[in-house]
Amino acid sequence: MKDRELLENDAEHQRRLVGLFGSSLRAQEWDYRTHPPFAAYCRGLMAYPAAGDELRQDWELLREFPPQPLAGLADGDRTWRTAEQIAEHRQGAAYCLEMETRVIAGKEYMGFDQWRREQLPIFVGLCC
Repeated sequence: MKDRELLENDAEHQRRLVGLFGSSLRAQEWDYRTHPPFAAYCRGLMAYPAAGDELRQDWELLREFPPQPLAGLADGDRTWRTAEQIAEHRQGAAYCLEMETRVIAGKEYMGFDQWRREQLPIFVGLCC
């Protein structure tokens, strides 16, 4: 197990924040120019329900990192993502759910590219 993964599960909450930040930054391929700085990420986690009550109710952390919502923490994932990454993830999840439903209903499985082409008019129609 990697050090950051050990830190993510550490009983000491300050260390846990370091581990979560490291994993989040790693998911952005260590691009610190794109990823929010440590303090902003921590404030965002403190405002984010998926961070867990144990972490979010730590008075020391609350003093150091007052909760402030952070765009990019979404869908129960403690890894920060860009808006484009969130959209891609949601699209992939919608595809998997639909294909599972199609298989259960005995309908033909559809490749992702074909499914996406068929979905595009639905999304564009909502925007325009």
